[in-house]
Amino acid sequence: MPIPRYQLDDRSFDDLVTDLVARIPAHTPEWTNPQEGDPGRTLIDLFAWLGDTILYRVNLLPERQRLEFLRLLNIPLRPARAATGLVTLEISNKSITKPVYVPPYTGVHGPVEFETVDEITVLPVSGKVYAKRRPTEEEENVFIPIKEELENIYDIKKSEPYITTPLFQDQQINPAGFDFARDTIDQVIWIALLAAEENQNLIEQVKQSFDPGEYGAKVLNIGIEPRLTVPDFAENVHQSVNMRELWQWEMPSSRADSDSTSYAVPYLPLEIKKDTTEGFIKRGIVQLALPSSSQIALPPNSVDDDIFAGTGNHPPRIDDEKIAKRLVSWIRLRPKQQSASMALSWLGINVVKIDQRKTIRNVVVSTSSGAPDQTIQLPAASIETTSFRLQVEDKGVGYKTWQPMLLHTASNNNTAYELDEEGGIVKFGDGLRGVVPEEGSRIRVEL
Repeated sequence: MPIPRYQLDDRSFDDLVTDLVARIPAHTPEWTNPQEGDPGRTLIDLFAWLGDTILYRVNLLPERQRLEFLRLLNIPLRPARAATGLVTLEISNKSITKPVYVPPYTGVHGPVEFETVDEITVLPVSGKVYAKRRPTEEEENVFIPIKEELENIYDIKKSEPYITTPLFQDQQINPAGFDFARDTIDQVIWIALLAAEENQNLIEQVKQSFDPGEYGAKVLNIGIEPRLTVPDFAENVHQSVNMRELWQWEMPSSRADSDSTSYAVPYLPLEIKKDTTEGFIKRGIVQLALPSSSQIALPPNSVDDDIFAGTGNHPPRIDDEKIAKRLVSWIRLRPKQQSASMALSWLGINVVKIDQRKTIRNVVVSTSSGAPDQTIQLPAASIETTSFRLQVEDKGVGYKTWQPMLLHTASNNNTAYELDEEGGIVKFGDGLRGVVPEEGSRIRVEL
């Protein structure tokens, strides 16, 4: 049964003023006009405000008692949760054509300090997202005569025009989202991989950076922000979606596909190494294993090179020549079957997760006094329990990792400690419930 929140006195400022004004006839009958603005009424308002402040502090006592009851039950306050997000990393030096490794816990400086949660290999490419958007009614009216002429010239029975639409420009989130299933003609997300400059030698070197390295295939991180996400509290009431069953990531293949028509582009399926979006139901990162440079191709962008450029399963045509000349290749995401909706608020490449925390590694925080029930104040509060580690020096052996445990459940041989993650306090046992650290032993933590 929950502990109710009691109020010792529920009177407000207005109640106190009304009560004091009602006492005027009994105590000062000569005061016949206690209206607002009267000096006496000002004094009443002043003392009512002071009384209201005192009652507010008095009513805090039950809440303090509530917290003490919870502490007796060994239910501490929940620690603060670190803010998290996704950040796109870019290589600022345009002459670099090799991947750059960024280790975990790398600081991201700004008004608020963040750290990268995972490692990432930043590839020397930037990504722009495009869609073959359905034209609006006004745009379609402009296309009608052109469409009819082209259908007559090329003997096409039916064609569907589209507008090459760049999305999520300058890494901006679109809160309203863009539905790739409803608002495009092909339900496909197209990601243009671009070199830093319009230089064919540079583009070829960037393409070669996709080749497998010492530890296997290169991995590209793609960050995704769905328009609608499943909240964390619903983790136990929903089932993750297997992206491999519903969607397919692909790159244009350099090998001709014997099953395809002469104007169709063959595609190479990409392996999904990891998917923290759980199938587009929450913000996260999809890691794709890239093929070698010899396996991928760049379909022509200009109709001068290929009359079918931009049609069928070809990537959308880019009319901006400065961008088109930087193209290295494409990545596309298509549904394996007709999709009803696939609305995203943002998508980007070379993305890593960050959170607002400061990692402290292998810091000696205290030396044991050898007394039972020792408590140690850590150098920080709101501890992240998943990454917290405590070690106690075993003289002549070295540091040994102790385990977190409720001390009232520990035995006399358990090398355990109890952590108050909200307050940043560590408590050790008394010899009967948990081992007492040996006197002079150093205690170090990683948090």
